[in-house]
Amino acid sequence: MNFLNFHAAARAYYNPYCGLALLSDFLSTLNRFKYVILLIVIILAISSDKWRKRKVTNKEKQFVVESKNLKSWLTEVVRIDREQKKAKDSRLLKNYLNEALTVKRKAMDETKDEAMLHSTFYQTFLNECSFVINEIEWRLNRYSESEKAN
Repeated sequence: MNFLNFHAAARAYYNPYCGLALLSDFLSTLNRFKYVILLIVIILAISSDKWRKRKVTNKEKQFVVESKNLKSWLTEVVRIDREQKKAKDSRLLKNYLNEALTVKRKAMDETKDEAMLHSTFYQTFLNECSFVINEIEWRLNRYSESEKAN
């Protein structure tokens, strides 16, 4: 059969075991490099585990940093709330309203961590901001109505 020029499909039909040599060569190559392949698999497993741990650690660090930022923003909102209650002038109230809106917008822009966005602390911060903003707007409306009456 080696002397005749057969098509590849005909050769495979008349000699079904010709592919076993290729398979045998592949398996013997795998056998020669089994320790190298095992070493590569182990290195990949260890490096992926370290990468996963580093990713979790970075997320935890980001959560801590964002918690600290959120705490400072909350104290800023509380300060604005205290000062706006003492204010008697509509210009001061407008300044406090702008400050409160700026703090809220900055916190919303800088908070990226999913865990922080769904935390009760973040929701409490947003509720407090909304309360302070609504209170300032209510006082501004009351002052504008009293000025119109005068």
